[in-house]
Amino acid sequence: MLKIMRLARYFSAIPESTIKTASSFEQFNLPKYILDVFKEAGYTEPTPIQAMTWPIIMKGKDLVGIAKTGSGKTMGFLVPSLLHIKSKPPVQRGDGPRVLVLSPTRELACQIGAECELFEQKSQTTSVCVYGGANKWLQARKLRLNPETIIATPGRLIDFIDSKETTVKNVSYLVLDEADRMLDMGFEPQIREILKTIRADHQTLMFTATWPKEIIGLARDFLSTPEEIRIGSEDLTANPDIEQTFEFIHSESEKFSKLLEVCHHHKNEKILIFCDTKMECQRVADKLKHRSIKAEELHGDKEQYDRDLVMKSYKKGEIDIVVATDVASRGLDVKDIKLVINYSMPRETVSYVHRIGRTGRAGAKGKALTFYSIENPKIAKELIKILQTAGQPVPPELKDYAGGSSPSSFSRSSTSSSNLKRSRSADFSDEDSGRKSSRSRFSEEPIKRRAAKPQLDEEGEGEEEETRKPKISRANFDEDEFEERKPRRTRSRLSLNEEEDTQIGQESSTKKRVSSYRRREDEDE
Repeated sequence: MLKIMRLARYFSAIPESTIKTASSFEQFNLPKYILDVFKEAGYTEPTPIQAMTWPIIMKGKDLVGIAKTGSGKTMGFLVPSLLHIKSKPPVQRGDGPRVLVLSPTRELACQIGAECELFEQKSQTTSVCVYGGANKWLQARKLRLNPETIIATPGRLIDFIDSKETTVKNVSYLVLDEADRMLDMGFEPQIREILKTIRADHQTLMFTATWPKEIIGLARDFLSTPEEIRIGSEDLTANPDIEQTFEFIHSESEKFSKLLEVCHHHKNEKILIFCDTKMECQRVADKLKHRSIKAEELHGDKEQYDRDLVMKSYKKGEIDIVVATDVASRGLDVKDIKLVINYSMPRETVSYVHRIGRTGRAGAKGKALTFYSIENPKIAKELIKILQTAGQPVPPELKDYAGGSSPSSFSRSSTSSSNLKRSRSADFSDEDSGRKSSRSRFSEEPIKRRAAKPQLDEEGEGEEEETRKPKISRANFDEDEFEERKPRRTRSRLSLNEEEDTQIGQESSTKKRVSSYRRREDEDE
């Protein structure tokens, strides 16, 4: 407690209510090229986070901004970065960038890069976005054009630093966007390594949605007497415009049957479905497509080009459903998503809030449905707090879990909003019935291999070749492998179906016959 109190004294906190914010862009004396971009983009006035942070950043001070996703913080650090670039000498070959923005995921990095590109033509500046899963050669070629700004994920940036494609020794303006998320994903060693190579007199801006002690420690180590701006509460809260409901599930077959029912009920509406792993994401998407439902998957194993195609089709309404892993829970900006479904209950409430936050954006109403089963982590108390803070009803089953008791039976629906008629047919349940069968001796080793951490390839992606031993290095660790490095909770989540067992058994029998044949040949010789 004393240590945290001492850390708190290190920061100069500025509450939102004590700052007189500007009501127009003209009050900041911004250059004409910035005002022109705002006008073309339809921006009429600064958001609270922009109005509060710009004066501090423009004075060259370090800053900690605590604000939720969608608060306008991206423009909060991009606009001052342009003024910073213009105040410095032109970048020469081999200098490296003046501005560096670190992001936890490629989606968020691309989103920041897209907003940065809005200013490039009028400001005569250039930027490059580098991240895992994309063509390294093309990214390296762009880095050789001496951009003033680099937006990067930590793993890919270290990759380019090690290969001498770029340097960060002359970075004088550093942004850590969604710092809490980067620490959750295990990027702290990479962040510390990058920050140690940057010039000592740089300005650092840290933006975060929460304010845990790990973030306080990182800020204390690398920020110099920073100002602290808080927009709203730093406590984890959900958007009150999102109607949160729960389904308490007995089995995998029941879960998918319920998913089909919900998808048919919300036909022709944009639905975003979240799964824990790439394999589950692919499996659910394939099963939906098998039933002629317009769905596509979005996970770390897809090439960036394919992921961009999925997002374009989703935004245009050419597909209704996207099945995604947590890699898409931040940085995914589609305004008209009507329903978010947590097909797999997230392990942390932070992920839960960010997942459901993809709906109910820009003042619109949204819905979030979560499948909760006995296998889920015991985070019922935290979920209840989130529901109560958002003014949402708390299901009785969730209260039972919070009290330490497991309900003897789950209700079919936790709220009146889910009064859907159950039309269950044989083909809904037969699809997954094989998962209930006992495992054969051939399935034991694959189960062990699945529990192991995946090897990461040179593009920063988690491979599905789980029979290999994991090799995780700082250079190839990137955002997408995080979803496959999560610890497994129970063996039941790793169960194989009968077709997989049969295939493995056949392969094992074939190997035995070949081995026996070779022994007979040796004896004959």
